[in-house]
Amino acid sequence: MSNKLTHLLGAAAIFTAFSLPGLAQDSISPTSFTATIPVGTSTSVNKVVTVGKVSKPVDIMFLLDSTGSMGGTLNSIATQFSTSTVPAANGFASDVQFGVSDYKDVGDTYVYRLVQNLDANDALSQTALTGLTAGGGGDLPEGQVFALQQVATATSWRAGSQRILIWVGDAPGHNPRNGATEASAIAALAAQGIIVIAASSTSGPGLNAACSTLDCTAGQATRIAAGAAAGSVFLGTFSDATINAQIQTAITNAIAMYSKVSLSVSPVPAGVTVTISPASITGTFNRSIVRTFNFTVTFAGTFPGNYPFNINALIDDVQALTDRGLPVREADNITVTALPPVISKSFNPLFIRPGGTSTLTFTIQNPNLAIMPGVAFLDILPTGVTVVAIPAPTNTCGGLLTAAGGSISLAGGSIAASSTCTITVTVTSNEGIKNNATSNVTSFFGTGNVATARLVAALPPTISKAFGVAVIPLNGVTTLTFSIGNPNATVPLTAVSVVDNLPAGLKVATPSVVANSCGGAV
Repeated sequence: MSNKLTHLLGAAAIFTAFSLPGLAQDSISPTSFTATIPVGTSTSVNKVVTVGKVSKPVDIMFLLDSTGSMGGTLNSIATQFSTSTVPAANGFASDVQFGVSDYKDVGDTYVYRLVQNLDANDALSQTALTGLTAGGGGDLPEGQVFALQQVATATSWRAGSQRILIWVGDAPGHNPRNGATEASAIAALAAQGIIVIAASSTSGPGLNAACSTLDCTAGQATRIAAGAAAGSVFLGTFSDATINAQIQTAITNAIAMYSKVSLSVSPVPAGVTVTISPASITGTFNRSIVRTFNFTVTFAGTFPGNYPFNINALIDDVQALTDRGLPVREADNITVTALPPVISKSFNPLFIRPGGTSTLTFTIQNPNLAIMPGVAFLDILPTGVTVVAIPAPTNTCGGLLTAAGGSISLAGGSIAASSTCTITVTVTSNEGIKNNATSNVTSFFGTGNVATARLVAALPPTISKAFGVAVIPLNGVTTLTFSIGNPNATVPLTAVSVVDNLPAGLKVATPSVVANSCGGAV
């Protein structure tokens, strides 16, 4: 706007004191947690988030319209900076930097100027504010669109800082200006995470005003605040006597007010489910007092392994930081253990004739309190033992069962928690004693044992008997000979037994004479 007022100093300062006893930086307790749990079980821990004085760096940059009509407003802001604005910010944050920039318009000595970059020395910003001189402007719209884009990209914002831009003017801005557009300025502000606090002075029509030129539409400040970082606001229009109080309240709200405290997990562990209760705690909070927020975090083991991860404290969904700029987080390390599967096997019947059939049963146990995936084993049958197609095998272990020829295998089985499953396969065998062992049973929970069983395929013994003479006198004697044979070529017969109940009138002579080549007891 046209040059109407010059910059003056010396107005009486309004001092607002902030007494904030008992403040502390943000923290989480405990700072670490370690536990070992069996798969399928869980453990819980109470986590306390303490929210106190703002713990991350705060960068506050003033962007002021310094055209001719703004002299009174510049004077008011400069006069109350050290006595009111600085205490308002420092009352809630321990690491605050201020900076000063201003803008005019094309045709003036500059459109945008960084007068004082961000610095912890408040006196430098006080000097920069005091040295601002109102002048220039010319037409109604000014060069703030270009200035907003420049202040977003050319300011030395600190990594991890909370970034606040105090934008004060009394007129709308050209769109575009110097290659910058309203859209590009909004994008630059949002990309830097800058909270824009905009206020209009009564010395002109205001930042939201419309103008007669085609490049200036009403509602500009509202649109920019809506597109910048969360928390941005257009405060409205205020006189020189009241604008500082509005700005200071807005700074306090941006720094000190919060409405949500929550926890997040990073990175999410593959073998542990993390449940946080409550999911978040919401309300209207400020940092004038220390507040603690209690959460119960439950870790449930789903897969064996060692899992290091972090529990992060979030305030309004933003990572909380310490006063050193470090994230507020707890280091967790959960080890999940698991028992391997247990396999056993048996033939029924144990003894068959060569060419006969027997049912081979595999029983696999899951001793864990969680579903066991990836169960597998391989059984190479002894030579001469083969799978019979009918009846078909049965399988309650899931996965892929392959049973054909001389081998049986399972892949990708799954067993419910604390349960067993079975597989049955019918086999046949040639003559022989068949000692059979599986591979180690395996699963995603580890490697288990080997199962063994024995199948005997053999013909039964043969027996014949004969008397020494067929006819004897009354009370005479004769021999009775039993001939027991083993018809098998490779299988010895053991535990052979026979009982012969003699007919009435026929009995063993006394004394008896026994000859035995069969072993055992007669």
